[in-house]
Amino acid sequence: MKRLVTLVLATLGAAAVALVPAGTASAHAGTHVVSLDVEMTIKDADWPDSDDYAYPKWKRSVTISEATPSRTTQFVGCADEVRVVLDVTVSHNPSPFANFDVAIKTRTRFYEGSSCNTTDLEVTTTRNFVVPGFSSATDSWVVKSGDDHASLWIYAR
Repeated sequence: MKRLVTLVLATLGAAAVALVPAGTASAHAGTHVVSLDVEMTIKDADWPDSDDYAYPKWKRSVTISEATPSRTTQFVGCADEVRVVLDVTVSHNPSPFANFDVAIKTRTRFYEGSSCNTTDLEVTTTRNFVVPGFSSATDSWVVKSGDDHASLWIYAR
């Protein structure tokens, strides 16, 4: 009986060791090149004069790796007296179950003043979404509605 208990305990101990994860780095090993397509629609309302619009578009790639697991890139658009600054941070999804998922975090700042160089910050927004491994994802949002406004669209793959 004593021998049977010892054998069962040794088997359970070996099984418990086998269930311990080897580490989280293996889920994100390798280099990911994430392609970003970004579009903005910016409106500066100039009543009673005609309104100013801008429709900037960009295509950019961001590379992340185990050595550099996160990178930030910036996009800036302007329509007369309205400036929109979008910071996009691309990183490995921190979840150990994420496999090759990539996390996208955005911070958008909307400025309105007397020129595109204004420092008069009207509003800041943040958004997060995940690009599933070896796939793509899209997100869109309105930064500020009303007379002066901007809408953004991002496609990541």
